[in-house]
Amino acid sequence: MVTTRHGTRACWSGACAVVVLLATSAAAQVPEAVLLMDGEAARSASGRVAEVVRAQMMRIHRVVPGPDAMDLARREPACEGGSGLKSLIERLRAGSDLFFERTDLDGAARILGEAVAPFFEHPCMARGDEASLREVCAGAALLVRLHLLRGRSREAEDIARRVARVFSAEMVEGTHEPPEVLALVAAVRGEGREVEVAVTPAGRAAGARLLVNGLPVGGDAPWRVRLTPGGRDELAVLTAPGTAYAWEGVAAGRGIRLDLDLADRVVPGPKDSLRLAEGVDPGADGTATARRLAEVTGRTVLFARAGPDGWVRVEDVAPGRDATRELLRLKPGPEPRSGIEVVVEPGGPLLSRPAWPWPYVAAGAAAGLLGAGVSLNLAANRDADAVNRGAANRVGDYRTHRNWAIACYALAGASGAAAVLLAFLKPEPRDRFVVFGTP
Repeated sequence: MVTTRHGTRACWSGACAVVVLLATSAAAQVPEAVLLMDGEAARSASGRVAEVVRAQMMRIHRVVPGPDAMDLARREPACEGGSGLKSLIERLRAGSDLFFERTDLDGAARILGEAVAPFFEHPCMARGDEASLREVCAGAALLVRLHLLRGRSREAEDIARRVARVFSAEMVEGTHEPPEVLALVAAVRGEGREVEVAVTPAGRAAGARLLVNGLPVGGDAPWRVRLTPGGRDELAVLTAPGTAYAWEGVAAGRGIRLDLDLADRVVPGPKDSLRLAEGVDPGADGTATARRLAEVTGRTVLFARAGPDGWVRVEDVAPGRDATRELLRLKPGPEPRSGIEVVVEPGGPLLSRPAWPWPYVAAGAAAGLLGAGVSLNLAANRDADAVNRGAANRVGDYRTHRNWAIACYALAGASGAAAVLLAFLKPEPRDRFVVFGTP
């Protein structure tokens, strides 16, 4: 068989590709988890507890950003009314006057851009009021016009996409903007996709209103709504008592279930974690919340709560499993820059077992030396037979082979003894250490 240089290179490339694929597959099999902390744990060490937990969990879990993974409704005060919408409309009017009365394109675009930015972030702030929505739509459409007049087509298209996402075609046409503005908004508007939006518990849907990107949807829950194709949407539920809950994301053709009870209990925490809301008891209520979060998200929840002794205990709560399991404990130092002491559960999956190959190295050396000694001993025996047959010139070879055989036997014995000794000296698994770093 003839192997060329290119063939060898191809073999090595194929082998490397297989190794990379196996490594990627192994990494992809690490299950995702969400970090949930009680209030005290979230405040510990300026959020560094969340970083340490994420780093220690890398071998068994990939901790994903909680607010993204939660994929649930959240309390949204911006959608509960107030003076924000009133001041926004006043700014829109000021920007419009600056354009029509003073023809200041740059100044008007700056004011209008600053005014519509918070609305596009939370369209629910209009609470479905048609008059307010039409005024905001007129200001946003004027901003598209200003960007076109200033030759900034990319900015114009970006605002046009937001206008098409939030406002209906009828509302945009009612602004009486020039045809090029209406054509741009129509060009970026898609057909949308229909999904079902439900509220749980069902009792909290009584009297609730749904806003899709700020626009009201008629009827009662569950609602069938058409969402933006390929874009993010904001759904807001305004309950009868006046509380507002918002969800933002990409529905991807699936139904959306807004768990309002969980939204009352879980809020964004430090370092992309989640935190129990104020007033939620981290004891039994915290565990029940972690179980509900695991059930809804389909991910393991790493629940970190602080105890009266200053230790933060981290348990894993898996979907479909009632029992919890403590994985590790952390204790931040008294100073902001102090280290964080970490204690890993001795029988848990996070226990660090230091590599200790030396007994096997010594045993391998002993086997090699023993084999060399046997070979040299056989060579010495052949030399001795030759000397007995009268070959006097083989005496030196006999002595050399014999001496080296004895030396190899002695070293093999020493290596074997060292292997046994090193096996007894194997360090214990590391279950307690300190992590340092600056917050």
